Amino acid sequence: IGGADLAENYTSDAELIPGQIVSLLANNPGHIHKTAKAYDDTMLGIVATAPGLVLGDNGDPQSFPVALVGRVPVLVTTENGAIKAGDRITSSSVAGFGMKAVQAGRVL
Repeated sequence: IGGADLAENYTSDAELIPGQIVSLLANNPGHIHKTAKAYDDTMLGIVATAPGLVLGDNGDPQSFPVALVGRVPVLVTTENGAIKAGDRITSSSVAGFGMKAVQAGRVL
């Protein structure tokens, strides 16, 4: 049995690693890429490490489980300061990494 998070498989042309924050490609539904800007409004979730339940087809070698609900590790920077328990996380200017959210916008 894996973790307690719920994930869904999405396709990416790039290699992704667990913990990276991903967003949807606007022109290609079902395809994802690493977030590339702070407060990305197309942010979807985090590439899962060991999801408890995975939805969608995983037969594609380019598919990655994206955690939609649950507790999962995430790669972060200290771009907006140190992150403490309870802080909201959003995408940062470092591709695929999160940061402490200090303004309104999409958060994980």
